[in-house]
Amino acid sequence: NVICGIPILMKKGATAVAIEIDKTKICFINCHLFAHQNNVLQRVSALEFIMNQLSSIFSNNLNSSIHCLLNDKQFLQSKTTIIQQFDHIFLFGDLNFRIDDK
Repeated sequence: NVICGIPILMKKGATAVAIEIDKTKICFINCHLFAHQNNVLQRVSALEFIMNQLSSIFSNNLNSSIHCLLNDKQFLQSKTTIIQQFDHIFLFGDLNFRIDDK
């Protein structure tokens, strides 16, 4: 789990599951990002934070239990991105990106 926003509220963030089938590594990421049209930069920033955190988590703890806090700076030391660690990544959830109908 990766938490975004104010840790007390814990309403935004992501959960990821990784599996390996016949030497093919697959990652499923479910996100709940910030809502409203004017929060596009917050959504992009949160998504970048989530991907960085997951890169670090999976590179360091792929076979162990994972506990991640918002203030954990471990992702800054990660040299491998999550994209490099998996053959397929599925990103879904309440992403809250909208098309402006005006």
